[in-house]
Amino acid sequence: MREENIEFEYLRFADDINIFTNNKGDAKKILKKLIKNLRELYLNIQDKKTKITGYREPDYKFPKYTDSYEKELAELGKVILTLLKNKDMATLSSYVHDDLSLIIKPYYSPSQEQGRTLNLEQVKSFFNDKKEYQWGLSDGSGLPIVLTNNEYFNKYLYDNDFLNSDYHSYNSDISAGNNFPLDSFIPELFEREQVRFIEYYFGGFEEQYDGMDWQALSLVFVKLQDKWYIAGIFHNEWTI
Repeated sequence: MREENIEFEYLRFADDINIFTNNKGDAKKILKKLIKNLRELYLNIQDKKTKITGYREPDYKFPKYTDSYEKELAELGKVILTLLKNKDMATLSSYVHDDLSLIIKPYYSPSQEQGRTLNLEQVKSFFNDKKEYQWGLSDGSGLPIVLTNNEYFNKYLYDNDFLNSDYHSYNSDISAGNNFPLDSFIPELFEREQVRFIEYYFGGFEEQYDGMDWQALSLVFVKLQDKWYIAGIFHNEWTI
């Protein structure tokens, strides 16, 4: 993490590691990097023993714009989240390009086993479809996630008020866990030159979990013929 100019102290005793840094954002980046490095060694950290504590919330919420598209997509993201909050999938479908469809995933993963791909008409009639579908595999148990569209929506698609999330990040995910970082697979998944994403993040809800009950939702946008379309909606949470 030195190359990212993140200052931290590292202490280890047996298999216990304590890392001290200046803010929560840096702590999350370090945790994300640690998980990635361990995964390459076929190891995982223990979620019950892992927590981020003793931080002060930053006095800012929105980062500076990092490229010429960020401001436009930040506004488009608010529109999409408002439609999700209002369960207005019919209007949301007007932001879906039929050549792209809409990929919906319960976890950040490049696997085709995780998630479904909906065409424009399936998005438009989302709540009218009462059938059960397999949306992926549950973390831990590996059992199929079999839900109706409405059940999936309430459990994964918009299970928290992400329009008013604690933080959001542009083209870089805040969330850290055992799932894949978005920027590691999104370019290949969509195979488009102009792909951007915004992650909306809650750092946790109940004090007893010390931030391990964080939740994230990412909107993936693809540009076609000078217009941005919503092409992916990915949920993320701590997984085992």
